[in-house]
Amino acid sequence: MIPTLPIRTIPIADGGEGTLQAALSAGFLRVDVTAAGPTGEPVRAAVAIKDRTAVAEGLATPCRRSPRH
Repeated sequence: MIPTLPIRTIPIADGGEGTLQAALSAGFLRVDVTAAGPTGEPVRAAVAIKDRTAVAEGLATPCRRSPRH
């Protein structure tokens, strides 16, 4: 993380399933990353990047990994 990096959010979709694929189809580059899941454990995820814009899909995958109560 870069603390001084400005972040601007611009909702363009609901962020659910298919958002990442839509960005990739529009010429974005897929970048695999490790992110903190809902319990803090590392989970694999992906973002789509083009120029200075990044698109991240919703939390569906990390949430499925949550422990059951």
